[in-house]
Amino acid sequence: MTPQEYFDRIKDLHNPDEIKTVCETLTDDLFNETDKPKTRVNKLTPYNKLITAIPDDNLTEGENAYIQTRSDGSYWKRHLHFKFTGIADTNFNGKDGINTKTVVLDRLENQQEIPVNDYLETTVKLLQSSDPHELAIGLIAASGRRPIEILARGSFTLEEKLPAYLKPGYFVQFRGQAKKREYDVAEDERTEYRIGLLVPAVSFLQAFERFQAMPETKEILEFVKTETAKGTYAEQINASIDDRRGNSLRRVVQRNFTSLPKRQKDTELNPKALRAVYVNLITERDCPKNINRLLWASRAIGHFVDSAKVSDRDLMHLVTTLGYSDYYIDSEVPYTPEITFTPIETKEIMTTKTIEKTEETNTRKERKSVSVDSEAFARIKELQTEWGLENQQSVISKLLEMLDKQPEPKAQKPERNLQDIDTESLKKLRGEDAVNEKIRRAFEAITTYNDSATEKRWCVNNQGLRQISGCNGQAVSVWMKEHQTSIDDHNKKYNLGQYDNKGRGDITEVIKW
Repeated sequence: MTPQEYFDRIKDLHNPDEIKTVCETLTDDLFNETDKPKTRVNKLTPYNKLITAIPDDNLTEGENAYIQTRSDGSYWKRHLHFKFTGIADTNFNGKDGINTKTVVLDRLENQQEIPVNDYLETTVKLLQSSDPHELAIGLIAASGRRPIEILARGSFTLEEKLPAYLKPGYFVQFRGQAKKREYDVAEDERTEYRIGLLVPAVSFLQAFERFQAMPETKEILEFVKTETAKGTYAEQINASIDDRRGNSLRRVVQRNFTSLPKRQKDTELNPKALRAVYVNLITERDCPKNINRLLWASRAIGHFVDSAKVSDRDLMHLVTTLGYSDYYIDSEVPYTPEITFTPIETKEIMTTKTIEKTEETNTRKERKSVSVDSEAFARIKELQTEWGLENQQSVISKLLEMLDKQPEPKAQKPERNLQDIDTESLKKLRGEDAVNEKIRRAFEAITTYNDSATEKRWCVNNQGLRQISGCNGQAVSVWMKEHQTSIDDHNKKYNLGQYDNKGRGDITEVIKW
């Protein structure tokens, strides 16, 4: 429930029972069982602001308000919202109160050194992992995003337009910041801003795509889609995802970043510590001398986001960024090289294959361990459901039986010449040569359109080629590397960059092949 939706439901109520019901609906969706008082107060902040705007004359004790005694003995008429959301008696300024803690101050006065090389090496190792929990933490460590932004809410696109003082190839545009709560906004209208990465952008995007292709991630994304369609509030969905994956992610951090010191007052390392390390590393590596480092860090982590209405008032968010300044760096932060990925092997299926020997009386069974990639595993699960089989082993056995019944191929397939094949036939073909031809035709379609366009043209990029060709982003990235000169020449011909495609909708509505 958004703050405005909540306010609209509660503002005109004058029955305590009705108000309590609305408040409990909100807190059930908003809070986790493990939330500390400070966390609950923070989550309620946008709701509190709207409630406190209700004029005092509209508050009636016993109807929609109650009388609370302040610590100095004075009385205070407050809306029942504060009582029924459980923060009426929250200790703010008393002894050990929320506002009297010195956790951030203690951290700033006891900064700890980041083991730069160890951190970067661990991040690269995790990005190469076939384990979804490890890969998620690698993405968090490289980008400084929150777990929910990697698991379900965030999206990334390659940043192509950079100021001269930044090194190309290490920046992306990010959408889906959790604190913005733009869940009801169309994706292409959500707040987008540039962030630096601790690994090459191409490697990060490839790792992110691998992560999203994993069955475990697809399950989460399907969960979000299903729950959203049912009307479940976004914060409740996020909490459910954290319940599913939070502990696993924390264990990965603790198991792999063994040389990273814990933050002051933290009993264990957690993903938030990686966010603090990221913002220090990215600021040290990229911030030019003429820009304030705290401002740079705040932009990198998303606390300060440039917009058409930005003003000095927005600088108050830099105080939040200051809370992530409890690490320091005593060495250079290098640009990591492009990462080499091996095929993901996410599942092992134990299958029993009967090998019948044609020798007179000898029949034996051999047990094999078969590794498959995430897409193959998902297909096996689909076949298991479709065929009504008990397990994946049975699927493998049936596939082998079907294979044995296939006639021997008469001859090797000749190399295909696909350039002259018609579009509809090409779309039905599979294989590397077909994929390359589809992408080539998508590139040709964009350049042909641009060459004849009289108004706005489209930049040739991964997203556009992916949408028109129907091929996955990894295949498009490989093709683009091989044809980078042609792509750059065409984009430079019309002075086209990433921003030229923003806000224009789906390219396939205009260009097809």
